[in-house]
Amino acid sequence: RSTHRLFTVENRQRVMSALESIKPIADRIGASFAQLAIRWTIDQPGITAAIVGARNAAQAPPNIGALRLKLEKGDREEMGTIFAKCAREMGL
Repeated sequence: RSTHRLFTVENRQRVMSALESIKPIADRIGASFAQLAIRWTIDQPGITAAIVGARNAAQAPPNIGALRLKLEKGDREEMGTIFAKCAREMGL
């Protein structure tokens, strides 16, 4: 990964900046970044499921907790804008 263009220091900084931008949403609804990403993914038009990985059984309940979260339309739109900007800056 150290030589892959998506894993440059600059792109890692872009991702961290995007995460900092969505942190207020996560904090407001009491969600982790993982839960927020799962919920946002599920809420996208045309998406019927999110494929979620867990390294161990202890990670499953928090992931399932994403299903109980409610993202307001404005939150979904704000996150989409932030993610799209990050992807553009990364050349995706």
